[in-house]
Amino acid sequence: RTRAGGTDFRAPFVYAENEDLLDEFDVIIVFTDGGDDRYPEEPECPVIWATTHRFYGGNPPFGSVVHVKLDR
Repeated sequence: RTRAGGTDFRAPFVYAENEDLLDEFDVIIVFTDGGDDRYPEEPECPVIWATTHRFYGGNPPFGSVVHVKLDR
C-alpha cells in the first residue's frame, strides 16, 4: 500500500542517533503537517510536535503537541 506524502517521523531521530547527537539535545522540536503514523522510539529528552493539522491516526505516542496556525 502506498502512503500519501513522504514524511517519516523516524528519519531525523535515527540520523541523530547514528551521528551520536541524540544525547546532546535538551529538546527536539518537530515541525510537521501531521501526515504520518510511523514514530521512533521515545528519546530521553522532551519532544514537541509543532503541527499545522491533525495527526494521521491520532496524536503521537509521546511528547507535547502544539498546534501552529499559519497566516497567509
